[in-house]
Amino acid sequence: MTSPLSSLFFSFLLIFATTLPSQNSQAAETEETNTTQDSASTNQPDDLSSEKAPQERTEPLPQAELINALYQDSRIAGDEILDLTLDSPNFPALFKERNIALKRGIVIIFPDSRTHSSWPVFIQTLRNELPQDGWATLSLVLPIPQTPDLPVRTLPSLKRLSNAPESGTEDAQQASEETPVAPPNNETQTPADEPVATEEEPTSAEAASSAEQLNNATYISQLGLAAIQAAQARGYETIILLGVGDGAVWAAALGANIKDQVDGVGLLMLDAEQSIDINAQSLRSLVPLLELPVMDIYVDTPFTSSPQNTSASHKLRQRAANRSELSFYKQSRLPATSRTLSDQDWMSAYIKGRLRTLKKVADKPQETERPEEPSLTDQRPG
Repeated sequence: MTSPLSSLFFSFLLIFATTLPSQNSQAAETEETNTTQDSASTNQPDDLSSEKAPQERTEPLPQAELINALYQDSRIAGDEILDLTLDSPNFPALFKERNIALKRGIVIIFPDSRTHSSWPVFIQTLRNELPQDGWATLSLVLPIPQTPDLPVRTLPSLKRLSNAPESGTEDAQQASEETPVAPPNNETQTPADEPVATEEEPTSAEAASSAEQLNNATYISQLGLAAIQAAQARGYETIILLGVGDGAVWAAALGANIKDQVDGVGLLMLDAEQSIDINAQSLRSLVPLLELPVMDIYVDTPFTSSPQNTSASHKLRQRAANRSELSFYKQSRLPATSRTLSDQDWMSAYIKGRLRTLKKVADKPQETERPEEPSLTDQRPG
């Protein structure tokens, strides 16, 4: 008679013996599937890797992306896109017609280079509010400012950085043996005549394309003239050039160039600053050349901390206008909160009043010079 302990032992042994073969078979099956998958992956041809062409590096085009974004926004807002005809590649302009029967004129907007043609502060608010007061708006898309290129490092500067080997060492002797001796030259060679490391000469196609490119001053001047022609073609007689930020430099340059060529033109500079473009003129030097009515609206605190955009820059422009005895050059001040979205309604109402004053002066016919009256000292007695 067997004991209960031994019967329990034999039952566990029987269970272990029956489960062991099934586990071994499952492990063998998983190993076989893994090996077949590995062999299939190794036996696959490398056609896919060989067919993949190397991806070309693409440079970002911020101006093209900006134009595409403005196209989409203008379609949503219902604006009209004008393609101003120029010899160079065209940039669109956003046009918005007046909403009332009263026809005051058109405002051509030169935006700041750090913003765009429909910037929420100043520009978009004026484009939405001025049509309610009888003004049409034409907001231009200006090119990116041109800045000076970094200087190319030449061979003399590279020589100064490299440490020459000490005399008498094996490296110095080996360098002297490997370096060919230059033939003697009778001409004296100055440091300026030393050979420098120059870049490869551009091809004829690259030279032609670079020669065809206009600098920003010429291009923006042509763009502004095309905008004035488009405004006159739509029957607008009063044209106000509105320069925002450093766009005031381009608006002032256009106003100084046209002079007496176009009648009924005025200039409004809003928060004017000096442009960083290398082709831009100094705004202070343009003020004496302005023979059209000018309204200079400045903000208490400058937008940047540049020395050219200090809080005293508007005072220097006023002094230049006083020395030149300009017929109409007025300045007014906006609070610093006008740059915030909360004060845009107040700002637009203020600009509407300034534009009405500017329109009266721009539409006024030029006074003819009175003939000089004869002096009383030349008259004979009796």
